[in-house]
Amino acid sequence: MDMMKQIYGTFGGMQVYKDDTEEDHHDIQQVDSFLPLHTMSKDQEDITYQAETEEPYLFKRLRDKERINLQAKANLNLKGDEAISNGKFEEAAKWYSHSLEIWEDQRSYVSRSLCFINKSRSILLQHKDPTSYPHDAYFYGRKACRDAEEAMDLDHTYVKAHYCYALGCILCRDLYKAKKALRKGLKYCPNNKLLWKLLNLLKSVNLKDMQETVIQFWGYHIAKFIANKRNLKTILKLTDVNMADMNTSSDSNEIFGRYPYSIFKKQGFTFQCI
Repeated sequence: MDMMKQIYGTFGGMQVYKDDTEEDHHDIQQVDSFLPLHTMSKDQEDITYQAETEEPYLFKRLRDKERINLQAKANLNLKGDEAISNGKFEEAAKWYSHSLEIWEDQRSYVSRSLCFINKSRSILLQHKDPTSYPHDAYFYGRKACRDAEEAMDLDHTYVKAHYCYALGCILCRDLYKAKKALRKGLKYCPNNKLLWKLLNLLKSVNLKDMQETVIQFWGYHIAKFIANKRNLKTILKLTDVNMADMNTSSDSNEIFGRYPYSIFKKQGFTFQCI
């Protein structure tokens, strides 16, 4: 009779069989969004079959362990989301790193990539030497690109991964790769407004020197654009990972409110907290 159980689905790399209790079914549904994308290897199938047929209690213990890992991963991602919403990018990156230790998934990689993007952006906005590009900004930009690439390897249709990779390329002063990444993402999602807007914005940059272009948009020269709200909004649109929110914002305090950087305070502007 045990062999006739109904297969529920793939659960942490193993086939899971639905129990008679509704409680187990509810637990699985709660963490369904964190399931890994990979399928079982032949060795895993053999182990699962042996555990089910010869050692039913061992199979139950393996399944319980997978459920605990799922819940732990969900909790880690939630802590990371909370930290990044409070502007604690390094702390958030650590939570996502712990989540990835349980298993790798594209959501956690993209979330950590966003942490590195925001960290690099904060460094650039505080950079005051127009003749140099801060190494730390490039360093975090590369880390953002690597995580975005890992996410694309897991799911090449994941639009957020292509978008984060493009932002990482901008941070690394490579606008050509940024445009290429956006065009690649549009192949899988041709109607995505976020990708189109960033691509069109990059096309509108007409300065000859690519490095000077990035410095102008990211570094010391931002102070010169503060007085002009339209130019400031253009700069923030280039760097913002929430461009939809930016486009609906008309109040200057609301625009500044998403960027809690000391440079705005120095210019005498007030802004809301995130």
